[in-house]
Amino acid sequence: MNPRRVLLAAALACVTPLAFATSAHSASYEEDWGTLTASEGCGDIVRLGNDDSDGGLGCFERYGDVFRVWAGDHADGSPRVYWINELKNSSGVWTTYREGVCYGEWYRDSWVYCNKDFYENSTSPNKLGGQGSRIKFAYYDSAGMTSYATVVNDQ
Repeated sequence: MNPRRVLLAAALACVTPLAFATSAHSASYEEDWGTLTASEGCGDIVRLGNDDSDGGLGCFERYGDVFRVWAGDHADGSPRVYWINELKNSSGVWTTYREGVCYGEWYRDSWVYCNKDFYENSTSPNKLGGQGSRIKFAYYDSAGMTSYATVVNDQ
């Protein structure tokens, strides 16, 4: 048997259990191209971005856990919403559970949505053993990125 293979197999046998034993929860990253919709605007809104007739905007509807992105007539740079879903762990500490992006440009003056399924704030216990769910999100296009807004996911 090749001595290099024996040495490599021995090294992997020692390192692999250590890597699994020390790994903590890591957030999954989700990339979605939004679904084109004829429905305009947002219901229960937290809206970010350029709210005039030419720019784009992004919003989050708590009821249904839906991000919406509007590509206005002059919104360049693939308008999108970056989002982070945080859950409280069993120690009461907010911890990133999921994160991602909802891309929004199909064509000018179009609305898209990305439907997510987040834990509700009242779910106990959640996946991390605590109670609490919040969403942080920001709108981005060629003009730059807004600051993050934070919403408790309670609907």
